[in-house]
Amino acid sequence: MKKGPKYAIFVVVAIVVLLIVFAVYSKVTVSKNPAQGVEIAAGKKTGIFDANETYAYHAGTNTINIDVGINQGIISNISVVAVNQVDPISAHYIEAVNAALPSLVVGKPLSKVSLPKQISGSSLTTTTVNSYLQSLD
Repeated sequence: MKKGPKYAIFVVVAIVVLLIVFAVYSKVTVSKNPAQGVEIAAGKKTGIFDANETYAYHAGTNTINIDVGINQGIISNISVVAVNQVDPISAHYIEAVNAALPSLVVGKPLSKVSLPKQISGSSLTTTTVNSYLQSLD
């Protein structure tokens, strides 16, 4: 069976239309993250973000390492640990913030996270973590 030029044009037009629809759809699609039940737009930040952040306190400075896993804009894990030796009181606050953070941010969109002024009595560590998370958004 011989197929004419009209058939070839139809096939080419159909392929072009499908490519255009796919290109537009992939830029504006909203997908479901079934584990969290959160809608997220395509193209959101994904990766492991790690930084040492330093903040001043009454007896000097503390440096903490903040490690954040983000999957399509949703925080999947977070940890905060002291870098180098810190005084016992600072160590207590840093550990307490680290313990409380997952329940406050894991499973939430990075763009919607805003930590309270204090977590576990620590305003300095909390402010530092909050600033870092906002810088990632």
